[in-house]
Amino acid sequence: MNDQKIYGSCLCGIVKYQITGPFSTFQYCYCSRCRKFTGSAFSPNIFVPPERFTWIAGEEFFGSYELPGAKYFTTCFCKNCGSSLPWAVKGGMNIVVPAGTLDGHPGIEPFQNIFWGSKAPWFKDPATLKCYEAFPVKDPLKMETTAQLAVFRLCPKAIDARRCMVGAIRFERTTTRYPSECATRLRHAPTDARTALQ
Repeated sequence: MNDQKIYGSCLCGIVKYQITGPFSTFQYCYCSRCRKFTGSAFSPNIFVPPERFTWIAGEEFFGSYELPGAKYFTTCFCKNCGSSLPWAVKGGMNIVVPAGTLDGHPGIEPFQNIFWGSKAPWFKDPATLKCYEAFPVKDPLKMETTAQLAVFRLCPKAIDARRCMVGAIRFERTTTRYPSECATRLRHAPTDARTALQ
């Protein structure tokens, strides 16, 4: 992705910047300094030569902190919303761009982990965790609502059949955000079926 312009911004949108490819380094840094600054398990950083980086707006909201004793590390942030922002390595050799602030794909993907030996003791590989498209949702088959448990007690095979034995009560094997949805479906069952569930 040669010479393509990629834009980035802070959370409130006041500070904006532009970087121009191609980029050679995109890595995850697990050092304690990056973890402290981002509040995350690691910092996804892209290295950009200074001549390929430009501030577009909001430079007056640009804040920085130089850690005493650090050879290269410093931090930059938006004074309005606190978002991490690109920072210049001490010495000016590169601009370190927090990839999470980019508004588009940089044309390069992470290819290595650095300071792996400094990772947080609680770190767990994200690939091993359950994934959701948005907020976590509960599987209605696992929600312990009174009405639902009653269906399963009355009809042991209901989980696989998606209905009770006589077909009076049906339900969908879908994820749902609210436990009340299952109970709502059961209220439409015939009166005698509801009575049997109690």
